[in-house]
Amino acid sequence: MIPKKKIFLLGDAIVDNFYWLTDRENDLRKELMHLGYDVSNHGAENINVKNILHHVEPPVIHTKTRTYPYLTEKDGKMYPLRSIINKNKSFTSIYDCLKGDKDNMIVLSMGGNDIQSHFLKIVLGPEFLMKSVLSQDFISNFETVIKSCSSVSGKIVLISTYLPYLGPESSYAKYSNISKTLIRLWNDFIRDIARKYNIPVLDLSLTLNPNNRKHYGTDDTRMSNLANTCMAKSIDYIHKNYSGYRVYYAPDCHHETLVME
Repeated sequence: MIPKKKIFLLGDAIVDNFYWLTDRENDLRKELMHLGYDVSNHGAENINVKNILHHVEPPVIHTKTRTYPYLTEKDGKMYPLRSIINKNKSFTSIYDCLKGDKDNMIVLSMGGNDIQSHFLKIVLGPEFLMKSVLSQDFISNFETVIKSCSSVSGKIVLISTYLPYLGPESSYAKYSNISKTLIRLWNDFIRDIARKYNIPVLDLSLTLNPNNRKHYGTDDTRMSNLANTCMAKSIDYIHKNYSGYRVYYAPDCHHETLVME
C-alpha cells in the first residue's frame, strides 16, 4: 500500500477552524483527509507567532468540543513547531529530515492574533497599527518559523487571512475601509516573505467574498463549511502542483476557478 502524503496544519484559527463551523466535524483537517491526506493538526485558535516557536495552552472550551484531542504534552501545553519537527524526525532519517521531506506539506497560518493584540492602535490609523505589528522581533520570529519548517518539509504554503463579513447586518461594515487597508498591508508583507523563501501563498482575502454571508460561519469573522471546503481543495491543488512562490486564490470560493499569479 502506498503511504498517504502528510499535511501538517500549523498556526491559528484558520487551520484549527472547527469551532465556528456549522458542521464542526468536517473541519479543515477532515476535509483534507477526505482528499486522501494523512493530516496532523498542530494549530490552536489563540496562537500567535511566539506561541508557535514556544508553547500555548489550547482554549479550554475547545478541548471539550473538538472531536479529536489537541497535541499537548504532559504539562497540558502545545509546543507546535517542536511537535512538527519531532514528528518528522521520527518518520525520516536525519539526512531526509535535514533536506526536507518532498512529499509532505506544512500549511502555515500565523500573524492574525498578533494583529488583534495591537488592534487598539487602529485609532492612529491602519498604517501605524501594521507598523507596530511588523517589528524586527516579529519579522525575525516569523522567518524563524518558516526556516524551521523548511528543515523538515519540502513544501510549505502560507495562508493569508481574509476580510470579515461586511455585508448587510454586519457589525464590521463600518470598518470596511480600514479592514481593506489592513489586509492590503498584511498581504504586502506576506507576499514579500513568501517571495524571499520561494513558497506559495493561498490568499483568502481574494477567495472569500466579504459581501456573501454564506462564506462565513457562526461568527462574521470565521469561515463557513463552504469556504472551508474551498480552502481544502485549493491546498490540495497547491500540493499537487507545487512550484515555489506563486499567489493562489479561488474567487468567490469557487475552487474550480483557482487563479495563479
